[in-house]
Amino acid sequence: MAVDLEAELISISVVTDEATGRVSFSDVPQRILPALVDTYGKQAVANAIGASPGELEMINTLELGGVRPARYLSARPDLATRVAQIEAEGLAHATVPYFMAAINLSDEAVLGKTGAIYFVCRKGCHFCQYRHFDEGQLTPEGIAERMLALQQAGADNIQWVSPSAYTGVLVKALALAAADGLTLPVVHKSEGEDSLEDLRRLDGLVDMYLPDIKFIRPEAAERIGLSPEYPERMKACIREMYRQVGPLKRQKKSSLLQGGGLMVRHLLMPNGVEEAERVLDFILELDPALPVHIMTGYEPLHAAKDRPGIDRPVTDDEIAQVAEAAHERELTRVLVR
Repeated sequence: MAVDLEAELISISVVTDEATGRVSFSDVPQRILPALVDTYGKQAVANAIGASPGELEMINTLELGGVRPARYLSARPDLATRVAQIEAEGLAHATVPYFMAAINLSDEAVLGKTGAIYFVCRKGCHFCQYRHFDEGQLTPEGIAERMLALQQAGADNIQWVSPSAYTGVLVKALALAAADGLTLPVVHKSEGEDSLEDLRRLDGLVDMYLPDIKFIRPEAAERIGLSPEYPERMKACIREMYRQVGPLKRQKKSSLLQGGGLMVRHLLMPNGVEEAERVLDFILELDPALPVHIMTGYEPLHAAKDRPGIDRPVTDDEIAQVAEAAHERELTRVLVR
């Protein structure tokens, strides 16, 4: 193993509730979980420990997918052609910024031990939990080395976190890693605003898309910190992801990713019930069978602390309203957690 994962930078999210003093963590590398639990207690890292009963219940409703190798392994000749084209266009030789590579158990804990590589997103959401982390730089060769190191360390899949700006480099890295023995499925976890051209470069290579839907109504742009054009770009992006892989499937007695597919995520914001309802309406229109994770752990980090309307966590009543909205729409694959 050329890369020592123990020597990688660690950049985790830590939130302290000023009213109660309660400390919580997310995106925690598996190797430091025991120390955090010993120091802060199991509740502080609950989201990083395992799947909730509700998550398991939702996953068990998914259709079964057949056992198959990672998609890029069946596309090797075409992968080489894509790399040649990307190199001819000068898109494969850049270095890309990243925070860390680590095995963790994060928001979708049911995915198993995820070998995550965290790239740097520059979109600038007011509440972004990844601000102010130390950054490194990776070449395609460096990314490939980390994917192979994560596989050797026991990861169940490779997850690219915030990969949208780096598609050319990632396609080359995937080709290099596959040539050296990578066999794990690839999860593409983005902010839901990938260009259609980039997504077409990934067609047949990615096993699971896990995009965010930040917001649906253009008027919500200012409170989030993104462009009013985001919703239309996001919808086109998710439709293309759906075309490529369909809704998420599972495989009996094995990892969820043996089936592959699409699962979308939406962070419930304070005063955001109507926005969440519009997300559910979009899913209803696209495919009612599509699984959705409504995340309820919003924290007003960084600039959000001083922005009225998003300067508090969500309430139990808001969470209950979103759960009821999913029930009213007869959407049975919505996890509100």
